[in-house]
Amino acid sequence: MSEISRGDFIVTIRYSGERTLGECVRSVQNLELEYIIIETSPFWKAVVETFKLGVRENRLFTIGLDADIVLYSDALDKITEFVCSNLGFWRYDFALDDKFYPHIIWGTHVYSTPFLREALKHIPQNIDRITKPERQFYYTMKEAGFQSKEGIPIVVGRHGYDQYYFHIFNRFARRALRNPEHEDVLFKDKSKKINQDSDWLFAWLGWQHGRANRSKEILIADSENYVNIEGYLQKYGIPEKTEVSEWSSETLQERPHMVTRRSITSRFRMRWLSTLRSKMCKKRSCIP
Repeated sequence: MSEISRGDFIVTIRYSGERTLGECVRSVQNLELEYIIIETSPFWKAVVETFKLGVRENRLFTIGLDADIVLYSDALDKITEFVCSNLGFWRYDFALDDKFYPHIIWGTHVYSTPFLREALKHIPQNIDRITKPERQFYYTMKEAGFQSKEGIPIVVGRHGYDQYYFHIFNRFARRALRNPEHEDVLFKDKSKKINQDSDWLFAWLGWQHGRANRSKEILIADSENYVNIEGYLQKYGIPEKTEVSEWSSETLQERPHMVTRRSITSRFRMRWLSTLRSKMCKKRSCIP
């Protein structure tokens, strides 16, 4: 049996208008995990805030979860089993089923909280101009001597389902610039997909827009740089999707976050910190 308990985790849900905020929150609640919702822009600030909140809450682990992710009911069991068998890494990246990609992707970041103070000392230069700021911390921390566990082939949730056309369009406008080689994988048999599912229509329209407009601004993960798609909605006679949750941006701040502060002094925490010191740290000062 795992020595890690639910109380050893804090979840930060990063929200920037995603349609599935309510589903994301409920999936965390169903796992009986405590969480904090972060609503800020640009995205790099949400990543830094994730680290700061993790340090403040002082749990063994801080999970960074975007609001377009819904965790599966066995996610916590899978995470704790893997982490217990693979001690000594500052970050663990677990897999997700994706609405559009035919293979799993990675996007559930589980951070070893004692290392987050160190991560805050290694904020990438020009982070406001980096297309994937959370990913960039992998490189800055690796240069500082801290290892992460990347590409863990264990699926813990789903990503990108039931989003607004607006978000789908802009996701693939950026993807076309970052990974143009993905076109054949994504849009094989695109006519059939587009006719059956309007999500695929807006994914394709976004891809074409990104390919035709090679702008650095499109690449930046910032909702302020998103392309307005009102013209496309009118052209195809498709209304934008409606809200599916009461967890809208207007009511977000009215709800108390499910957080209680506690001091973790379990035997596992002591063993965990000891392992981190012996396996990872070049400097004893890196662990608080």
